[in-house]
Amino acid sequence: MTDAEKKHLYDVADLFLYFAEKAKREGLLALDDRIDADTMRLHEFDGDERIEFPELFDDEHFAFSLLLGGIVNGTDSKIIAGIAENLLESTGNTTALRLGIEAIRDIQSGVPPAAMELKIYAMMGREIALEYKQHRKDFEDAREEEIAEYFKRAGTENPSDSGSGNEEGSLIFEDIADFDDESVLKILRETEIHEAATALKTGSEKILCKIRGCLPPKIARALTDEMEFMGPVRVSDVEAAQAHFVRIAERLGGR
Repeated sequence: MTDAEKKHLYDVADLFLYFAEKAKREGLLALDDRIDADTMRLHEFDGDERIEFPELFDDEHFAFSLLLGGIVNGTDSKIIAGIAENLLESTGNTTALRLGIEAIRDIQSGVPPAAMELKIYAMMGREIALEYKQHRKDFEDAREEEIAEYFKRAGTENPSDSGSGNEEGSLIFEDIADFDDESVLKILRETEIHEAATALKTGSEKILCKIRGCLPPKIARALTDEMEFMGPVRVSDVEAAQAHFVRIAERLGGR
């Protein structure tokens, strides 16, 4: 397999692992806006998604859009399996195409993304799987580096943020929506992305828009993904995260 073929295979695997995570969080219907039924192609991303949209071949666009459309519309899994067999017989039947088709069937069956990743490794074979595993690690490391420009790294300590944050006349979490952008970014740089997502779980649309609006689209999307992926959160955890925001804001004196 050439380097170009490997890269294409990795891109297809990344795409369907991303789709699997999205379907797990939001349901199969969340994939509907990725399909152009008229042209039988997949829509490219708008630029704020977690991954870059890969360059797909026409046969891949055709097969993937057809099968994704089928599972989104509730087509029976046996019928999907038959369509998949027909597609493999009528197209080039490359590793990337087989991988994508198998991934779509897994998404329909509700296979967890982590289990799907193991199946992808098995389809690739040992040598390519090891390279792909390193590719995934490099991707996640690069993503963490991007996020670290705007949020505190997990496990690092803040300067002391002691203070009540709850006294009469003091700030409340929603007041941060009225801060200037630079003040909000200073607060975020002393807050882990998970903690920011927790604080925003019950936040108003105003503060959600304010914080996301301070961030580049890709980082704002990462914050949204974090909020969606964590699921339900205890009220006490939300209150603690919001109090952390307020203490940092009071210490920094931002407005």
